[in-house]
Amino acid sequence: MKKRTWLLLGSGGVLLLAGLASGSWMVTETALQATSDREFCSSCHTMDAFVASYDQDVHGGQNPQGLRADCADCHLPHDSPTNYFVQKGLFGLKAGWGQVVSLVFEPDWLTSLEQRNDFLYDSACLNCHAALEHAPEQSPAAAFGHRTYFAPDNALSCADCHPHVGHKDLRAHLSGDALPTTTTEE
Repeated sequence: MKKRTWLLLGSGGVLLLAGLASGSWMVTETALQATSDREFCSSCHTMDAFVASYDQDVHGGQNPQGLRADCADCHLPHDSPTNYFVQKGLFGLKAGWGQVVSLVFEPDWLTSLEQRNDFLYDSACLNCHAALEHAPEQSPAAAFGHRTYFAPDNALSCADCHPHVGHKDLRAHLSGDALPTTTTEE
């Protein structure tokens, strides 16, 4: 009977741990998804210009297919799940702190644009544009630039050649010089 009791307790413990692990994974995955899209990221007033410029960009859905990249698709690394998770947590802490500080000090977003490589990850670009290295339909200039990028001794980042990626006319939106977008009301 003792052996049977230990077997039942051990089996129950394994099932309990498996259930806790599965539940934790589902909660974490749900939280990651819920905090990665435009709606969540645009809930802060400091993001208004970024959202407006994103909505006008190819990555914001202004493409023939209507596909959209979520904020986390570009602004988090995709080289490993661990790095993604850690950087998401750190970025969330920085963004939360920045939101609190912005109540007193207005962020200087125009100056921060020069640090775009701190907010964009090549692994994120290549997560969607994986076939770019061998893409047959490129202009000669794009083919040369991408061949240079994929060379072993490359020190460039995607944002070095594509500084305005993801946010159309961001500088104009941040400075208040952007043309207003037109909306149709029903």
